Amino acid sequence: MNTIVVFCLVGLAFSVGFILGRQSASPKATTQAMYHHDANTLTVANRQEILDLLRQGEKIQAIKIYRSMTQCGLKDAKEAIEQLASEI
Repeated sequence: MNTIVVFCLVGLAFSVGFILGRQSASPKATTQAMYHHDANTLTVANRQEILDLLRQGEKIQAIKIYRSMTQCGLKDAKEAIEQLASEI
């Protein structure tokens, strides 16, 4: 009987530790790492499309297209587009 109680308590302790550990992990950091991209990951055609938009002064449209191509956040897309714009 005592062995069963000990195993139950150990299992409960692991479960609580796992749950608390998952709650303390930053979901934003995980998401950012998962979707982190830079301008070098674009295909040549995609990069050219974005550069053409930037030459036409369509920075917001370029950011929208970049986000749809890379699935990154607004801040990362804006920084990448600004990096590409500096090359023009």
